[in-house]
Amino acid sequence: MAGTWKDFDGLNKLSGVNKVIGEVLLKNELGGVSNGYEIVHAAAGNASDTNSGYSFGGNQLDLANNSHARDVLKDILINSGTITDGKAFYDSIASKILIKGDTMALSTDEINTINTALQSTYGKNKLNQDFANEVKDTAEHVQTIIDKIIADPNTPQGVKDALKTDEMKIFLADYHNQFRLDDNGKMMKFLLGQDVSGLNGTTINVGTDLTNSDLKTFMQNTKEYSDNPRGVNNRFDRTEQTIEDNASLLNKSNKSTTSSHGNSHVADQLNVSKVSSADNAALDSVKDELESAVGPGS
Repeated sequence: MAGTWKDFDGLNKLSGVNKVIGEVLLKNELGGVSNGYEIVHAAAGNASDTNSGYSFGGNQLDLANNSHARDVLKDILINSGTITDGKAFYDSIASKILIKGDTMALSTDEINTINTALQSTYGKNKLNQDFANEVKDTAEHVQTIIDKIIADPNTPQGVKDALKTDEMKIFLADYHNQFRLDDNGKMMKFLLGQDVSGLNGTTINVGTDLTNSDLKTFMQNTKEYSDNPRGVNNRFDRTEQTIEDNASLLNKSNKSTTSSHGNSHVADQLNVSKVSSADNAALDSVKDELESAVGPGS
């Protein structure tokens, strides 16, 4: 049942800015590789990836690293009505779905049995609701961090103004999904106007204003970027394009919408290369969709 992010129905359970966040996550997690109602392996086509395992769902729930993902799968296998003894089947594959880097850990028959359950009415409804819940939880977490940054008297006013826009909330939601936006973490310190360490001994600071380019520069100073620069750049550009496509639905200020393809005081200081939207479109193939999954995932 191959498909794309457009075939995942869970997006219809969301509205407003949460729906745009959901669309961003679907494009960045599923792209043109999967419709979410099947189990896939992030290391497929990349033999050097030894940290990835099997995943499924709209936000690509990571079975090897996420106990919630395993609970969701077990529930679907037991209650889908497509397996005579769903619990026994889950028990038989429980150790296999914990294996990282091995795209052959599950047999073809086991994958087909899992996919049949995921594509059942029960399976789809479960995955749709779980995705919607995760998007809402992500949005609430990001808003909590944003509120703390805005309330801090030391945060530059230009940063506060930018963080009041839906645009920045969406960027930070995708950042949280991939890197984690922690309370008092590195990104939060950056947004508070503090100096943070970059790659190769550099120091980066947001300055007095906040633009898309500043967020991109921060991401380009992560270990994930050094490991997979094209994946990080593609992910950011897809997020930016999705925001532009949904501009009429969002609260955006002129100050915050400086394109990451334009000038940025932080990016200029570090001479960070930028990826054009044309480059991103050219790279929007199945291989690039697979490579765009950086970091630990969900």
